[in-house]
Amino acid sequence: MAGLTGAANGIIGFLVMFNLGRFSSAKLVALNLHGFGLIFPGFGVLQIGAAALLVRRSTIGRIGALVLASVSILMWMLWLGAYPLAAVEAIVFDVLVIYGLPVTSESLKATE
Repeated sequence: MAGLTGAANGIIGFLVMFNLGRFSSAKLVALNLHGFGLIFPGFGVLQIGAAALLVRRSTIGRIGALVLASVSILMWMLWLGAYPLAAVEAIVFDVLVIYGLPVTSESLKATE
């Protein structure tokens, strides 16, 4: 799920950067769409990297994915007015990551 969120952030960032799609900055809370377009692809790469570390059951990957999902929620809350459907979808995915990682880590410790 962390990799899916990272890929979505990267794709939406590129769409915004190259002005593809129907993005309106009229209701944007902070920054502008070009600023978000520069931030989101890099942030998506970080999330995909954390997902790769999660596959290897790394503690750093687990902590990184939790931190990145939390920051992603805050970033998407700022962007809620410009593109609400994508923002709500990404926030739901990030909440699932935040919920799922601690639950999964406890079950992994029980099986080891």
